[in-house]
Amino acid sequence: MNRMVFAGVAGAIAGYAWYRAVGCSTGTCPLTSNPYISTLYGAVMGLLITGSALSGGKPELFQRLAVTQAAELAKQTGTVILDVRTPQEYAQGRLPSAVLLPVDELSHRLGELPKNKNTPVLVYCATGRRSQVAAQFLTEQGYSAIHELKGGITAWQT
Repeated sequence: MNRMVFAGVAGAIAGYAWYRAVGCSTGTCPLTSNPYISTLYGAVMGLLITGSALSGGKPELFQRLAVTQAAELAKQTGTVILDVRTPQEYAQGRLPSAVLLPVDELSHRLGELPKNKNTPVLVYCATGRRSQVAAQFLTEQGYSAIHELKGGITAWQT
């Protein structure tokens, strides 16, 4: 939030500075001939650019955990550990107490997840790509305590 405020203020200052430096003395340029419009334009552009850069396009509504943090969460009573890899990958090795729910089946198997959407869920895959997709999907479905293992089971095993 502070970054967004800073971006808006910085953009406004840049817009006003642009007006002062370039300005349109003839009054024919609608953007630079008015200091208020230049300042407003700068503020809006600063917010848009910074907001887009900070969110990466889509805000993450889940928490990405390092292996040590994920291990602590996994030890907590009531945490659901969700493996979103394929059955073949699951058979080769998994985290203790992990439940297999492949990412491509997640949307039509939501009923297998806890009804309480505040239940902590640790999601993982092989390297972290599929688990990020699954974590984003689960948060969009209203789950509020979604955690994703950075680097997946590969990071866990190293």
